[in-house]
Amino acid sequence: MIKRVCLLLLTLFFLASVGEATELAGRFGVGANWPGIQARYCINDNWMAEGRGQFASNNTLLGARGYFILTEVPGTITVLPYVGAEFDWILSEYVTGGFNIGGFGGAELLVTEYLGIGADVGLYYVDIWSSLGGIGELGLIFNLGVTFYFK
Repeated sequence: MIKRVCLLLLTLFFLASVGEATELAGRFGVGANWPGIQARYCINDNWMAEGRGQFASNNTLLGARGYFILTEVPGTITVLPYVGAEFDWILSEYVTGGFNIGGFGGAELLVTEYLGIGADVGLYYVDIWSSLGGIGELGLIFNLGVTFYFK
């Protein structure tokens, strides 16, 4: 299963041609993801960088994402498929630390010129440390978010 997901993401990345996406270059966006917040900057029409925080009752994740936008899907609603990578630090009062790293693929629907709704799935490695030792686990993580873009 994990090998198939990785193969699918790599295939999408290499087979999709780079297209001119909706004019995103230089735009800044803020948004909410489940369960957290994000700030995004569109470096050019194909690359975006994002800082994010996700919050739960017993831990907090602070991290960054990088997105590569694949060819825009034409239609009445702009669809921007993407692939990317993420790294997060895990902060908690119950463990001494940890990190989360992985790659993902998904799409963002630009329902208006200013509002995007995105969803993705990725293969991640999570490593957590405590005074009793550490544990690492590989698994799938799903993300859902809404971003408001400024011009």
